Amino acid sequence: MAVVEIKIENLKIHPKNVRQKYEGIEELAQSIKKNGIMQNLTVVPDKEEEGKYLVVIGNRRLTAAREAGLETAPCVVVEDMAEKEQIITMLMENMNRKDLTVYEESEAMQMCFEDFGLKVEDIEEKTGLSKTTINHRLNIAKLDKETLVEKVEDKEFQLSLSDLYALEKVKDVNTRNKILKEAWDSKDLANKARQAAREEIREKNKGKLIAECEKLGINKAPDGVNYYSNGWLQIKHISLDSDEAEIGIKHTEGLYYVVSYTSLDIIKKEKKQKEEKEIDLRQEEIKEKRAKIKAKYEEMHKDMEDFVRNILEGKVEPPDNAEYIGKLTWEFILKYRVAVLECNLTSVLIGAQAYKNADEEEKKKATERATALPILYQMTAVAFSSLEYLTLVGYYGVLYNEAAGEKLNAMHYILSNFGFSFADEESYKLMNGEHELYEKEGN
Repeated sequence: MAVVEIKIENLKIHPKNVRQKYEGIEELAQSIKKNGIMQNLTVVPDKEEEGKYLVVIGNRRLTAAREAGLETAPCVVVEDMAEKEQIITMLMENMNRKDLTVYEESEAMQMCFEDFGLKVEDIEEKTGLSKTTINHRLNIAKLDKETLVEKVEDKEFQLSLSDLYALEKVKDVNTRNKILKEAWDSKDLANKARQAAREEIREKNKGKLIAECEKLGINKAPDGVNYYSNGWLQIKHISLDSDEAEIGIKHTEGLYYVVSYTSLDIIKKEKKQKEEKEIDLRQEEIKEKRAKIKAKYEEMHKDMEDFVRNILEGKVEPPDNAEYIGKLTWEFILKYRVAVLECNLTSVLIGAQAYKNADEEEKKKATERATALPILYQMTAVAFSSLEYLTLVGYYGVLYNEAAGEKLNAMHYILSNFGFSFADEESYKLMNGEHELYEKEGN
């Protein structure tokens, strides 16, 4: 195609250019003053204003040329480029030069996806990006633009891609935007996202399990009744965090269900003679407190497990002090005599339930993935696996188990070097023996 000189005043920044800001314009303007425009602009006729042209390739050069005071610019005029092709061409040019912010990329892909009907496969073919990356960007485009730009430009917030990926686990877009708006830094955002994603899973499982109970004729337990209430027996405990939460009971006569924050329990009345039903109030109190401590620790353990899995999946920024963390982790493994087994590493990576249900071939592939991870990540997962059966109370009463608390604190400190922190003060109190549920010696 022929190159023609077009007056700068007749050239317009493309209104749908995906790039919003230009860096280094002053330096480029100085170069253009000295050497001229070294690379032609690609333009299309402006359909709304005769004699004017929209710049498809070279919007940054046009901006610098104006700054340099040039009167004309060398251009290649393309008469028949459809708007869809114009936008895709600008997207590819900027992405190949890594000129776009993540949000600008996201908006561009959303435009291709919604306005021009392109499929993920089309964008993959034209940009060379993976489907996973494209889907990540499309999810980012759903976030509130004003809030996202504000957080991206706030250097103290330190928003990273892994934080934005963490938000994707929250299905509800309004909740994502609320978390993004209310988080005070990137770590707080990641914590809030983990909590919200878990809440969504719990609510989904709760609705499904209650519907299944009602279908099976299992009634809701009377108000005030729990699985640890005197005169009631627990038949089945179902965690609301489980991906495979199901009732799985055939004989349902006389059964009731009761829902707590983290579980749904199937219970039935205990058949005892009247004289056997006298309650030892002290034992009931102890039983209730121990149950609450156990439930809260299960929540804390799940929170840590989600974070460790994010580390293994590369969703947490690699730490700067890897050598120091490695030393801490190895000392932890030695001090607490952690069993260094491939099965422990693999079960943390894919989840204990998934590992339990996998066949030998699936386990083998998962183990190959796990053992290919950096040694620091493998050590962290193995160390964390030792917390599965940790109990923060002794065998009797409700006294704080100092040895277990020390071990939990040590693991928490290791993870804190990756950026982990509990989202609530109650977790720290439970971990450090300061919770009101604990009792002092002699109570």
